[in-house]
Amino acid sequence: MADGKHQRKVRNYLLNLRYQLKYTLTIVGISLVLTGGLGWMVMSKAREASRVVQVQAMDPTNELAQQLATQFEHNDKIMLVVLIGFAVLLCGVLTVYGIIITHKVAGPLYKVTLYLDKIRDGRLGVVYNLRKGDELVDFFEHFKNAHDKLRERTQADIALLDKAIAALGTSPYRESVGSLGDELRAAKDAKEASLK
Repeated sequence: MADGKHQRKVRNYLLNLRYQLKYTLTIVGISLVLTGGLGWMVMSKAREASRVVQVQAMDPTNELAQQLATQFEHNDKIMLVVLIGFAVLLCGVLTVYGIIITHKVAGPLYKVTLYLDKIRDGRLGVVYNLRKGDELVDFFEHFKNAHDKLRERTQADIALLDKAIAALGTSPYRESVGSLGDELRAAKDAKEASLK
């Protein structure tokens, strides 16, 4: 991270657990409802066909209907297993996809939060760009420009403090303003330290 490059690691994908799980579980829930509805429709139509064949299979002389009834019953079980397996697979894929997609929003927000904490603490170090593929690029650029302007103002303040300290050094009243010079140097040192 010292060079400004970030690598995505599996453990770092959940940066904002509440936000990421809320939206991921919403996507998974909606897909479960839709898959369940579709599965129920398919299964009800398949069972309807099975019942028609079972009625025919009640006739002991109709061997074909009895074989079909057995086959339909077997197919209904396989279809149910396939539908459940599909639903589980779909939920798994959507969960992973949802976490990855929400991470592309949560990551930039997390990064801005870290920089805001540094600003609050009086540190205006360099702001590094987002990772390739992250979202909120325009928002982050606005934040980065605001941060850069703060750095520029701090650098201008340092230059102004340098001039004031130099002017005090050549002032005929420098003995009477000695503590002011110390205060100005301390303020300059603090501003310089904030840029690191």
